[in-house]
Amino acid sequence: RDGMNWESVALLAEAEVDLRDPKLSVFPDGRLMVIMGGSFYQGTTLLKREMRVSISDPETGEFSRLMRAHIDPKIATSTDWLWRVLWHDDTAYGVVYQPNAERQGLHLVKSRVGIDWKHVTELEIDGVGNETTLRMLPDGRMAALVRQDGSPAPAMFGTAKPPFTDWSWTSTGTRIGGPNFVVLPDGRLLASGREYTSSGARTMVGWIGKDGQFTKSLTLPSGGDTSYPGMVVRGDQLWLSYYSSHEGKTAIYLAVLRIDRL
Repeated sequence: RDGMNWESVALLAEAEVDLRDPKLSVFPDGRLMVIMGGSFYQGTTLLKREMRVSISDPETGEFSRLMRAHIDPKIATSTDWLWRVLWHDDTAYGVVYQPNAERQGLHLVKSRVGIDWKHVTELEIDGVGNETTLRMLPDGRMAALVRQDGSPAPAMFGTAKPPFTDWSWTSTGTRIGGPNFVVLPDGRLLASGREYTSSGARTMVGWIGKDGQFTKSLTLPSGGDTSYPGMVVRGDQLWLSYYSSHEGKTAIYLAVLRIDRL
């Protein structure tokens, strides 16, 4: 309730599966869904990846056993990663990226229940896209912020009108890892993620303009392995969680920022 004191409500685990990058989303009826990647190894060799889902009970709040999320066979590979989910009306949308797959792609998918994901369209950008956050804009368009790998590999910003099959893309001009953004009530876009500097990685906050360009406003206390922010707007404040190892041991941090000062 105060952002400072936390208690555990669930431990999601599966024997011999590396579960990581969990993301929370909210069903239209208020249930919580956690979606995460599951990696299977033999020693240090990656054998395959599968998505896992857990959904909260509407009465008790307890989370279900882990269930496998199924990607549309038309695009499925052995390394699919559905990274973050957006609920719009009664449908969940997400972007699957396929690291190390024979046919790497970046695909928009959708689901009504969070388990079976149907293909909507391939997102065709110039580089190699992966981690993607989707949000709805006030005018009914869907927006996407896409991380790219390589060099210099700036993040890409795209928009599409319903049914979200025809996308327009522009470079943000900035490389952003673990990208996230929120749409403010006035329509402005506030973004965060990992920045790459000559002295190492940091977690930053900034704005995405109408031209799709990213402008940094603030670098948070951070360093080492850091980023993957969660962002929640509460009144005139941005609550931003992230992890960082700049104080030695990796820890989770919460920053409460005044939006009018960014």
